[in-house]
Amino acid sequence: MYQQHEQQPYYQQGYQQNPQTLKKMHKHCRKFLQQYVTVMLSDGSSYNGFIEFTDGQNLYFAAPIVQEGQNSEQEYRNEDYEFPYYGFVQPVNTYEIERFILPLTMVANVSPIGGGQSTY
Repeated sequence: MYQQHEQQPYYQQGYQQNPQTLKKMHKHCRKFLQQYVTVMLSDGSSYNGFIEFTDGQNLYFAAPIVQEGQNSEQEYRNEDYEFPYYGFVQPVNTYEIERFILPLTMVANVSPIGGGQSTY
């Protein structure tokens, strides 16, 4: 009735690296744990966010997604009060966090944002 197909194992994309190079990249990434960084991948793409963890094979990365343009407005206005800033509209930036697991073999460089450049 049904043909059973052997399921192919899942492999992470990346290129084979020298184990010493992989170890150096792991050590380099650990310097920036919980810091806001730019991660450049070997395919040319880059991400801004935080390195949450690295285990020697993967980089666990969190990138905030900021949604601008939302306003928080004071709903209750009373004309009896004459405070100079009463009833103002204050812009509010909300964000979500998107998490990635990036293979260290795909990471080309990690550099801090707002600080000096760090090249691998």
